[in-house]
Amino acid sequence: MVFLNPFVWSDAVDPADAVSRGEFTSSAAATLKAGTHIALFGPRGTGKTTFIGQLAAELAVDHSDDAPPWELIRIDLRRVISPAAFIGAVIDAARTHTSLARRALSEFRRLEKEIGINLGVVKAGARLRGVQINDTEILHAQLSALSRLSPRLVIAFDEFQRLAHCPGEPLSIIRRSEEHTSNSSHLGISY
Repeated sequence: MVFLNPFVWSDAVDPADAVSRGEFTSSAAATLKAGTHIALFGPRGTGKTTFIGQLAAELAVDHSDDAPPWELIRIDLRRVISPAAFIGAVIDAARTHTSLARRALSEFRRLEKEIGINLGVVKAGARLRGVQINDTEILHAQLSALSRLSPRLVIAFDEFQRLAHCPGEPLSIIRRSEEHTSNSSHLGISY
């Protein structure tokens, strides 16, 4: 008996074989608003990043009293090779978010005062003489700070698979950050 893995592709998906995203996007948004995490996996060129944009638009729709509008922050992990690079990706995602940028940067400034370190220095991967920088604790605090931006927030980790090669156990940091958020409705969506 031969078993084939249906999740292994050798090339991009042919548009003729693609599934309509409208229904799937609506279903994914409802799933996230209900408090469930989702993960999408697939090879490059199958539209996962494009889907994040469509999902953000669907999450912003007021579906009902039980499913009001939500925000989505997309964290691009393509260049994440270290916890410092992950910290930089979170800063970049917050800085470029249309409606949450100002609150996010304010929250990060508050965090910088609290921990006594400049996140920009950490993002650059710089080491300060005489100052011990714990990248993993800073990343944990930063991800937890994101959860305070909105009572209804989805965090999309784009190119999630890159974290498998990143030192410092970033998957554990994400999990720990989710566990320590003050509001259980903050969700992570990973790709």
